[in-house]
Amino acid sequence: EVSYLVKTIKQAVDQEHVDLSAKVSSLNANLSCVMVFGKKGFKSIGQEVVHLAATPNLGDFFPYLGVLDLQGITDRLKALSRVFDEFLEKIIGHAQSKEQRETKDFVDTMMDIMQSGEAGFKFDRSHVKAVLLNILPCFSLVSASICFSLSQGFYLPQTPLLSTIAPEGSVVVQLTFVVTNFGLQDMLMASMDTSATSVEWILTELLRHPHVMKKLQKELEEVVGIDRMVEESDLKNLSYLDMVIKEALRLHSAAPLLIHDYIEDCVVDGFFVQKGSRVIVNVYAAQRDPNAWPEPDKFLPERFVGSSVDLRGHDFQLLPFGSGRRSCLGMQLGIIIVRLVVAQLVHCFNWELPNGIPPSDLDMTEQFGVVTYREKHLMAIPTYRLQL
Repeated sequence: EVSYLVKTIKQAVDQEHVDLSAKVSSLNANLSCVMVFGKKGFKSIGQEVVHLAATPNLGDFFPYLGVLDLQGITDRLKALSRVFDEFLEKIIGHAQSKEQRETKDFVDTMMDIMQSGEAGFKFDRSHVKAVLLNILPCFSLVSASICFSLSQGFYLPQTPLLSTIAPEGSVVVQLTFVVTNFGLQDMLMASMDTSATSVEWILTELLRHPHVMKKLQKELEEVVGIDRMVEESDLKNLSYLDMVIKEALRLHSAAPLLIHDYIEDCVVDGFFVQKGSRVIVNVYAAQRDPNAWPEPDKFLPERFVGSSVDLRGHDFQLLPFGSGRRSCLGMQLGIIIVRLVVAQLVHCFNWELPNGIPPSDLDMTEQFGVVTYREKHLMAIPTYRLQL
């Protein structure tokens, strides 16, 4: 997939610019879907889901209007559920028809469980669809709404919108437990939006600081050479790449706020926190704290020279993936993807901003949300630099 990305960008070299945001987003969506489904093709469907999730629904504010569906959201959800059903049917059908393989994707494993009867509770084709849909990178409300049309096999939080789709109490406890307690939803969420956004911000900082880009390219030339692309085995030798990624994720953590539920009473910095309280950790502020980081708003990868601070949550001043038992399930995979994609794009191409925009004038506006995106897509002009 990464090689294909390089190929498509190479073919676009003669164009005025490349939409790096769109390219990286498609790459991560395809990588995630291939790992879970064994095939690509989800992104176009997922875009409609995200759009519906972000659309304010009058029925949530005025319950008596929910039944009327004045905005047509419920009808669109039901129509989208049919599209998802066809998509998932093709995936399941393909998994059933293909020959036994040594390497299995997530769907293969689900089908083996269904056919063996080892689940310990009713687990049929409709439940496979329900689990698959719940791990798609959708907001939980829309995911649950659509999923009800495919299977009544998991818990639906009752809201005015959902009350028009599903009666209260449509539950299969075992499937709810599997989905919620084993973090299946993280399998794609953690690797799609967050990885793509991280790569996007890293490339943004490199374009804004050309001298850092040149220094990174020099390291890549020394370790890899200019007659081949970067391989995963090269990553362990790219120390400056690690510094660049740490510094970019310090300034632009994909998830700026982390939610923590307390399982027992405790005292934090003199404040009593009751069991069951929900505390939001401001990672954005911690990673720009002047007490922990000199010149915190500057992009300075060299600050990590000789530093033991890493990305895995051992140091509380840098928590892009959270910390402890509830840290990101996809952390290791995400780190590898981010390192490989950034290394490949920087190694294979020289980059400059379109229309003669000075690096210092690059728009850095953030779009705040669960994931902190760039407000505008990142556009850049590539020039192929390898001798292949």
